[in-house]
Amino acid sequence: MNLLPYHKIKFACRRITWRQRAQPAFLIIGAQRAGTTSLFRALSQHPHLVPSFVKEVHYFDGGDRKSTRLNSSHGKL
Repeated sequence: MNLLPYHKIKFACRRITWRQRAQPAFLIIGAQRAGTTSLFRALSQHPHLVPSFVKEVHYFDGGDRKSTRLNSSHGKL
């Protein structure tokens, strides 16, 4: 039996439920070595903010409708 790795299964499930997931209210845009990881971690501690599953969602990569679906899969249900 060929089993898929856990992260592939998890991502496939998130892609199925992308319409029910929260859309981002704001994005942190920054350069390398500009403190974006520290800002992400600090904001993740706030009780009223829900961070994405991954720090770098590459929201503007792709430029097609498919990228909206894939990027929406990073939000919380």
